[in-house]
Amino acid sequence: MKHLYTFAEKFNEDLGSFVDQKGRDCLVLSQDPVFVLALEQVKKILLGGGKRIRPYNVYMGFSIGQQVSGDIVYSDPVKNYLLAIEVFHVFCLVHDDIIDKSMLRRNLPTVHAKIYQYYQETGRVGDIHHAAVSHGILMGDIMFSWVMMLIESGEFSDSQQRARTHFHEMIQEVQIGQMVDLDITTLAKVSSERIYEKMKMKTALYTFVRPLQIGYALAGGSDPRLRDVLRVFGTHLGIAFQIQDDILDIYGKKSVGGKQLCRDLQEGQHTLLTQYVYEHGSDKEQREMASFFRSEIGDEDVSCVQEFFQKVGAYDAVLALMGEEVEKAKTCIGKMGLGDEMVDHLVSLVEF
Repeated sequence: MKHLYTFAEKFNEDLGSFVDQKGRDCLVLSQDPVFVLALEQVKKILLGGGKRIRPYNVYMGFSIGQQVSGDIVYSDPVKNYLLAIEVFHVFCLVHDDIIDKSMLRRNLPTVHAKIYQYYQETGRVGDIHHAAVSHGILMGDIMFSWVMMLIESGEFSDSQQRARTHFHEMIQEVQIGQMVDLDITTLAKVSSERIYEKMKMKTALYTFVRPLQIGYALAGGSDPRLRDVLRVFGTHLGIAFQIQDDILDIYGKKSVGGKQLCRDLQEGQHTLLTQYVYEHGSDKEQREMASFFRSEIGDEDVSCVQEFFQKVGAYDAVLALMGEEVEKAKTCIGKMGLGDEMVDHLVSLVEF
């Protein structure tokens, strides 16, 4: 994925400049110590990690619309959207960390955890946990204002108007997807259709379909056939991406990016892995899964959970589903009518 890494190097320079400027603008307004702390933590999280897959997909959509695939070059209006989608993503993470009660993000304390720690160390009084969580919500809202500044600034061409519409659709979709995700954690059992709805809203549309459409619109792309192929491509790739993420929640390396293994299971997240057990497992296997679903899973228990999903056949079945989605995404690439270099970039994206 050399092309992604080359893109990320250039993009990170632009992101760093933007975040530094917004930091200076905000500090003119207030030097409140907790605000300063929240601002610094957001900057560290923004600049401290992330694959930049969403801005890259915007750029890929732009490149497809322009039918170019050489050096990483983009205009200021395109740059604004690349920055906006990454800032929006971290805004979502700041709020998600509150919803999920997460204390780490990219091996750093989450915004509300950092403020809560500061309140403890400085002997603040009152309900400091609620105050810290509230600061996290508010800091996220400030970041959302940065997003709006980026996509609402300047004069709008027709292509920018189409891109802005896609962006607003993406905002709505991912937040609804988050609500669906949160809602089904309260259910003992769900249908496969609900799980696929969640994967489509939270991942496929958000990470692949809309970013590709935004970039394609910014390039002035207007071919309805190609637009449709991009949508189907992004949907298949996004579902494969989420299945992989669900697998890595159980079988990944411990604490990569500050993530705890089996966290989804402990939070009661229904995935295709758990769904396989409900639909194909014996009564005994369903009871066994119920014993650790929504329960604390210590490091010493992870290997048992891993063995369980392999033993019942869920791991192999879900891995096969992911492979099917990957192959469908690759088939879409051949229907786009692109040059060899662009095809190679998209195939590398799928395999990555």
